[in-house]
Amino acid sequence: MIQLKRILRLLPALVLVIGWTSCEKKTETTPSSETKLTAITFAANDSFPGLKKAVFTIDFAHDTALVYNTDSLPVGTRIDSVVTTFYFTTTIGYANFYSGDDTVLVTASDTLNFTPRPCRLRVVSEDLKHERNYHIYVNVHKVDPDLYVWTQTKESLFTGNCDVHAENLQGTVQLYCQDGINVKLYRTTDGYEWTGPLTVNGLPRGANVQQIINSDTRLYYAENNHVYCTEDGMNWVSIDCSGLGFKVENMLFEYNDSIWAIVSDPASGDLWFATMAEGGTLARQNQIGRINKYYRSSEEQFPISDFSAVVFHGRSGRKRAMVMGGFGTNGDPLNSRWNLEWIDTDSTTGFYRLENFTIEQPEFTALTGAALVWYDYKMLLFGSQENPSSTIIHPVLESVDEGMNWDEPDSTKNMLPPTFVPRRNQAAVVTVDDAILLIGGQNRTTSFTDVWRGKKNSIEWL
Repeated sequence: MIQLKRILRLLPALVLVIGWTSCEKKTETTPSSETKLTAITFAANDSFPGLKKAVFTIDFAHDTALVYNTDSLPVGTRIDSVVTTFYFTTTIGYANFYSGDDTVLVTASDTLNFTPRPCRLRVVSEDLKHERNYHIYVNVHKVDPDLYVWTQTKESLFTGNCDVHAENLQGTVQLYCQDGINVKLYRTTDGYEWTGPLTVNGLPRGANVQQIINSDTRLYYAENNHVYCTEDGMNWVSIDCSGLGFKVENMLFEYNDSIWAIVSDPASGDLWFATMAEGGTLARQNQIGRINKYYRSSEEQFPISDFSAVVFHGRSGRKRAMVMGGFGTNGDPLNSRWNLEWIDTDSTTGFYRLENFTIEQPEFTALTGAALVWYDYKMLLFGSQENPSSTIIHPVLESVDEGMNWDEPDSTKNMLPPTFVPRRNQAAVVTVDDAILLIGGQNRTTSFTDVWRGKKNSIEWL
């Protein structure tokens, strides 16, 4: 009985402790005053795949915050009914979306019209005491960024049946025209306005102008064991290489801060590379060694004339050089695609690697008289012929894997106009304002003297 009374006396105290503990766990939440938008996302749409990839920048530096996508959506993307989700830093009271005369109370995900510019988002905080406005711009390309626009800038720049070649020398395109008697020079920066013909001094009268190469400050040409160079494109000086112990077959390109040439051993006929600094003297390149040793078969050769060459930086950042087609030492036309690359072994040393990419696409046609440029991380090849006896000439082929494989480009993106007649032996060069110029050339019946200018819409957006 005594024990029961003790228990009854403890019950009120226990109830009080439990009640006090329950009150301690119960917290009151203060409504948020935040109105900050953190992100906008668009739902996937099978008809417009680019929608889901849209990424928006939110700029709070203005009284009305700005929201926009830096990378515009693909041309033709419809934004009048986009399933949209808004994200905020915390719970808000509500948000209204204003599109022209329409107002939508924002829920979890809404189908919204972003066509008016700008649309407005009004966000009210959870405590209903604060609000913030956002102007939203959904940018869509007005033109196709991948489209190449081609126009004829000159119907007839020069006269006669001429071999032509063009190089960009410090921002000015130097066009050389060889008519079999003399070499004439024409100049432009953009392909629209030209000066010339100008008289060329010091270059052999019958020079094969298609084998002129450029460096950062000079142009070079090789003939009869002499190397010719110019700093202004018009006045050339000759360097006698007859005492160097090899025959200079042709100049190749500037690569890795050196001027490169293809040379032959007078005794054995073996081919080597030779290099020199600007204004220096050619010396045989011994690290690569005899080029013949890289041949995989008796038919494989390195070209000594009428090849196409280009130097480029791939997406990996490594600088490479490519020599395509041309004629070998036995006079046969080649389908070879020789790739030269410097491989770093550490911060100060490395080695050159030479490889023929023909193994990747052995059916590729033999090439002579084709023009090659590096443009928008692609190689573009103008005027390749199916075979020496064929009448089929490809206006343009492209390689997206740095010369290993070649195909016709998407005709909806890059196609020369119907009025452009396919031809070989044309000049191709990239101007200082990132346009491609195609100049002259020949087919079986016609010698062309026109100029075409092509430019990818997005080339200046990169």
